[in-house]
Amino acid sequence: MVWDAAAVAHGISLNSALLKGPDQLSELFTILVQFREGRVALTGDVREMFLQVLMHPEDQQCQRFLWYDEDRTPSIYVLQVMTFGAPSAQFVKNLNAERFKGDYPAAAEVIQKRHYVDDMLVSVATEKEAVELALQVKAVHAAGGFEIRNWISNSKRVAEALEVNNTEEKNLDLSPELSTEKVLGMWWCTDVDTFTYKEIWRSGIGWDDQVIFKRWQTWLKVLPTIEKIGIPRCYISESSIHYGDIQLHTFVDASENGIAATCYLRFNYQDVVECKIVAAKTRVAPLKFLSIPRLELRAALIGSRLARTLSEALTIHVTRRVFWSDSQDTLCWIRSDSPFVAFRVSKILELTEMAEWRYVPTDLNVADDGTKWTGLPNMKLQARWFNGPQFLYLAEDHWPRTSKGSQTSDLELRPSAMAHFTASDPIVQVNDFSNWGRLVRVVVFVQRFSNNCKLKCLKQSIISCPLSSSEISSAEAYLLRQAQLESYPDEVALFQRSQHEPTAHKTPLPKASPLHQKSPWLDQNGVLRMRGRITNCDYATEDAKNPIILPRDHPTTKLIIAHFHQKFHHQ
Repeated sequence: MVWDAAAVAHGISLNSALLKGPDQLSELFTILVQFREGRVALTGDVREMFLQVLMHPEDQQCQRFLWYDEDRTPSIYVLQVMTFGAPSAQFVKNLNAERFKGDYPAAAEVIQKRHYVDDMLVSVATEKEAVELALQVKAVHAAGGFEIRNWISNSKRVAEALEVNNTEEKNLDLSPELSTEKVLGMWWCTDVDTFTYKEIWRSGIGWDDQVIFKRWQTWLKVLPTIEKIGIPRCYISESSIHYGDIQLHTFVDASENGIAATCYLRFNYQDVVECKIVAAKTRVAPLKFLSIPRLELRAALIGSRLARTLSEALTIHVTRRVFWSDSQDTLCWIRSDSPFVAFRVSKILELTEMAEWRYVPTDLNVADDGTKWTGLPNMKLQARWFNGPQFLYLAEDHWPRTSKGSQTSDLELRPSAMAHFTASDPIVQVNDFSNWGRLVRVVVFVQRFSNNCKLKCLKQSIISCPLSSSEISSAEAYLLRQAQLESYPDEVALFQRSQHEPTAHKTPLPKASPLHQKSPWLDQNGVLRMRGRITNCDYATEDAKNPIILPRDHPTTKLIIAHFHQKFHHQ
């Protein structure tokens, strides 16, 4: 007997063996976003929805089961209704609503798009509209054999009209101060119409597991304040303001610890401005080292995707979108056609317009609160994280202006980028060679050909003598630089940048870089050398004082190792 079609036993479930057809579920994120649009909110749930769907007689035979009576006599029964958790129940619910689309279009849309499984969440402008909509939804459901009940609303008038105070009310918080209900994973205080959080232990960390003590202490201090958060359900709190002009503002930021994007709706009606957080998305920084500019570019892409999702989810009309970043490099890349960031920039420009991006100073960037903690976060309802920066409440003339400085950035050049600044491709393909000496000589001849072309243009004598030691050294340095650029592009870029910044540290690499402990530095030929400890993942040249950093798995490294092994064997 299967009571839950979604329950998994031995790696399979009944649902996994059924032909599900198209997904009938509405997006949970979309339902919650729309639930915050109207001032009057209303929820309800369908009683035993799955068990109200009758199966065809021929299909009932697939739900046969044995039942033993008290005297152990077996009997064969069939389950005549749908099994709990079966996906087909959504199809039946929506099909029933489709029949009434002509007479009750609003109710049909709510049943089809504002229900998550058997839970309904909807918000409207007035109490009268809420009552009428609830009664229509109830009638449409009843025509299909469904019963919607447990009505909950932030309006006492709506609650009284729908007779909410019944014995089946699902109030999960018995505190006298608040009436707190759980709706789709969110705790909703209907008396003050805010979303709150409950403190629940879910970390799975054992008592004997080691943790970073200071961070753990900070986390313990933060936990009690989470329960004090009360996010207004409705985007508009002032009763005198209407929607008016609506803008969607997205702020993005990144640090070595994480990435954040947060979106706000800005309402402007008769010079009255309100801003409310709609959604935010944060991610920890990848374990693999990425430079801050490249993390900032990722943050811009995450913000673009979040804004697109919100624009599709909201039913209120957004008249304008604005994207804010405190990274000048990111803004330059978005406005340029730099090939080394073309992939992510193209994705960003598929979701946004170039003109929608603006610069915001770091101290005004609210997304910065999600990536950098200088102390305990501000959990108060008046905090800018929940209401947006102060400049959004001012006229646009007072918003931060993008500087008219350089519109290009040479920071964080990837290997393909360096190729665009030097040549369309590397001079030679290292994988095509099996001998280090032969590879070096080929590079020398190619470089000599390039230099001779320049000398001809200047009407000077070309080079035709045998290969010199300086040419060989130059070719070797080129091959080493190319290998390092392919393996450590961010580290090389940061060193190149530090050469033009006299105030930069001797080692400009962040601690997250795999080369940080090696105390690397650039020699006069632009080759990375190290002062730190050599590990089994490095290859150090025969220069014991300042070994060159090379990854062991790079083809250039393998050729050098084979060259020295052969040289040692001959000696």
